Amino acid sequence: MIISIKITGLYPDTRMEEIIQFLKQAEDDLQVFSIDISGLELGKNSSTDYMVNDFPKGFCLATVQGAQAAVSKLSGHMLRGVPVEITILSITSHLPEYEHDPNSFPHSKEPNSMKQAFGRLKENDRLHADAEKIKAFFNKTNQASCKFFKDMSHKMKPAMEKVGDAFKNIGKRK
Repeated sequence: MIISIKITGLYPDTRMEEIIQFLKQAEDDLQVFSIDISGLELGKNSSTDYMVNDFPKGFCLATVQGAQAAVSKLSGHMLRGVPVEITILSITSHLPEYEHDPNSFPHSKEPNSMKQAFGRLKENDRLHADAEKIKAFFNKTNQASCKFFKDMSHKMKPAMEKVGDAFKNIGKRK
């Protein structure tokens, strides 16, 4: 399976090689197709604190090929002494579209499909689109909950006024 994941709990100076080695703990034949470390770069260049509750908040996105159960089991494992969280964003059974430079492996005797696996992925674009969809979903959810509470407070206003009047009347009776 081709699995898109988000890895959180990384220090800003975590190297790509460390992330790949961490992912390879899932299973021996796991293939890493792409890693987007822009979430780590933000932490390096930021003047804000990159720690939350004594844990780093850096993240990266990756696309791997392997068993979902094996990748999921990595969540909670330690990388540089810190527990890392793995969030599965999507799972597909086929390789995504690639931009491939045919000259990148001119002497390779492997089949063309294997060469493409090492080509540059368009997967990052898809991950960013997925992130936008998730952001839009939470935005809609937030708007819906705000509307719900606004409607409920409007509906509850007469009842609350009656309760307030009842307390005023109790004070007048004494």
